[in-house]
Amino acid sequence: MLASGMMEHGPSKKRSFLAMMRTFGCYHGVEFQATNAEEATDIKHWLEPDASVHLIPNLGRKLGGAPPAERRKQRGELKLVSVARIAVEKNALFAIECLKDVPGDITFDLYGPIYDEPYWAQCQQAIAQLPSNVRVQHKGTINPEEVPALFGGYHALFMPSQGENFGHTIAEALSAGLPLLISDRTPWRGLTEQHAGWDLALDRPQGFTSALKELAPWTKAPSAGGAMERSNWRRDIWPTPGR
Repeated sequence: MLASGMMEHGPSKKRSFLAMMRTFGCYHGVEFQATNAEEATDIKHWLEPDASVHLIPNLGRKLGGAPPAERRKQRGELKLVSVARIAVEKNALFAIECLKDVPGDITFDLYGPIYDEPYWAQCQQAIAQLPSNVRVQHKGTINPEEVPALFGGYHALFMPSQGENFGHTIAEALSAGLPLLISDRTPWRGLTEQHAGWDLALDRPQGFTSALKELAPWTKAPSAGGAMERSNWRRDIWPTPGR
């Protein structure tokens, strides 16, 4: 919650609160846990410059098992999925707006609780303005143990969140052989070079639209062997501590 993207929302209220906490020494003697170097830097910047921060990388839920089943894909068809709460930091509105100029038969299913009703209302307004070839639906919540099987019915995880200290859904998508279309504000970086998807800058939304336009015409989805028309999608892309 101290990442730059998070601090952009309600900044005056947040900064005033943190300044008051520092003034009264509320963080004196407190030890903090961070999951990566960026998070440790944010803690020292916003809470206490001399804070004792322990770097302990996150551990994902148990992954692995059988190789992912082969997905079916037709040219011009694109099935996208997001598994995250509907809240400003998860950036569903941004994702929806990136879809308006993508040709083909496009579906985007959102799974997760509606955490912010006014924000969801904005999402619904954006959905109503999409062309008829693009369909976005909120599918409600899903049990964590059902997520790996869910991924078998989609062609990419589309989750351009404003910040993740780890991203369990991202890890599960990779384990299921599902390409990623995410922001560059997570530990999962260099995806294109490693043939695992895209990690793109949020200040250039056209990059997301271009990636979607590239995905839609492909005729093969990631299979158990990891092949997708022009790229080999990998399951072994894991962030290293400190990234």
